[in-house]
Amino acid sequence: MMNTKKTFSWSDDISDEEYWGSSKSRGFNFDEDVADLRTAKSLTAGSVFDNDDTELINWDDSKVETSARSVRFVQRGSASSARTSTSAPQNVHNRDSAPPAGFSFPKRDTTGIESFIDGGPGQNKTPSLTELAKLESQNRILQSNAQAAKLERWSAVPPDETVRRILRGQPYNLELYRALQEKLALLDEAIKCHDGNAITAAVLFLKSTVKKSIFNREMMLRPQALNQYINFLTQTNSFNDLEDILGMMGRIEESAMLKYKQAISSTNAETKKRNLETCLRTHFQSSPGISLETRLLQEHVSLLERQLPVEDADSKDEREGKNQMFKEYPRAASLINMPVITTLYYCCFYHYDLSENSFASPLSIKNHHQLTDKQFLWIALSARSKLRRWKDVEKLLTTKGMFGTTKMKAVIGFDRVVDVLQKTGAPTDALSKYTRLIDDPDLRLEIAIKCRCHHVVIDTFVAMKDRAQIESYKAKVLEPHTEEFYYAQNALSNSSIKWKN
Repeated sequence: MMNTKKTFSWSDDISDEEYWGSSKSRGFNFDEDVADLRTAKSLTAGSVFDNDDTELINWDDSKVETSARSVRFVQRGSASSARTSTSAPQNVHNRDSAPPAGFSFPKRDTTGIESFIDGGPGQNKTPSLTELAKLESQNRILQSNAQAAKLERWSAVPPDETVRRILRGQPYNLELYRALQEKLALLDEAIKCHDGNAITAAVLFLKSTVKKSIFNREMMLRPQALNQYINFLTQTNSFNDLEDILGMMGRIEESAMLKYKQAISSTNAETKKRNLETCLRTHFQSSPGISLETRLLQEHVSLLERQLPVEDADSKDEREGKNQMFKEYPRAASLINMPVITTLYYCCFYHYDLSENSFASPLSIKNHHQLTDKQFLWIALSARSKLRRWKDVEKLLTTKGMFGTTKMKAVIGFDRVVDVLQKTGAPTDALSKYTRLIDDPDLRLEIAIKCRCHHVVIDTFVAMKDRAQIESYKAKVLEPHTEEFYYAQNALSNSSIKWKN
């Protein structure tokens, strides 16, 4: 059986009650619709609920004040009034209806509002003239700032103002500078202030918004900005851009040193050696203006070529225990990347007796890297005396004369020889042996007293024919009944010496 739907038109002669009774609109449910009502009010402007002519009443039939619109309300009127307004909501209670069971309206809490407006109970509700003037001043400032912010959204501020904001750490916007002349004016204004941060910001903005050829041309015209840009690239390790800008400026030395810095940044020794060889071939040897740096780089490469095989052989011997020296004196660190002086000390310590055709030979290092005799003697003395190899020390200080005779000679001076031996813990007889070879008697006496070489002190006083000094030294320094004590007493009793006091 088919259901027929009854429709109505305004021409039908039906009563109001029949029309409204036939509506399919669902009934009002306060718990479900009160949230929808609030949402609709907040999203709809000029709704019927904002009409000042609408009379609102509470459940207890008391009139709702207009300042209390936040309280839940019902609209006064009957069903006929609802029919006359097409925009009136359906969820309306009349005064005869009762609230749902268990429902109660919250009380209005206007204490905070009243205290904000009136200044609290018992206080004067009228603000003072000073307070009004202060509020008006703040209002004018806020309006001015808001107006300026609106204007700055579409047009750039003067360059000096933007630079001033950069200096003060305030927010700024560079994107509004669209014309090339505006960008250059900003850069020139930053240069006038001599502030690195402002110059860097203007330079980077210019670089990101113009062609590379234009950027390079304008930077060449502004050396101060160019130097600041180079400093920025150096600190950020932007090697590619830095190499381009240095090459454009013709600063060959700086460009070569930049490539050298890149070459030595590798942690792998083999890779570093290859990078240095490439850097030497492509950047240093082709630049005659840096011949000194080229020679130093060549020595760096040759030093790595020497250190790599020595390190491989020694580390292998140390692991396998083939070399007794590594057992008695374990290596503290790898030889790779050590300077040439440290490499010489290492080879004097572990490989002193190797022939000159060996990579680890100290003489090979001295000759290949053009070390002086003083440098070699100082390092070799330190290494051999550390091992207490006194015969090697004596051999280092012995030279042959023209007729086959030998004599003791130290190119660094015997005073420095004694200083090196003392620091390595040499015995007194070794110190005394080389202290006697100091030519200056005052210096010899000073070092002998410092090293407690008593025989040398007494002999020096005897050579100076100073009897009083011997007696004073014997009384203050020497212990009685010791060998040094009797040595001083025998010197004092020597009748062949003509004392001066």
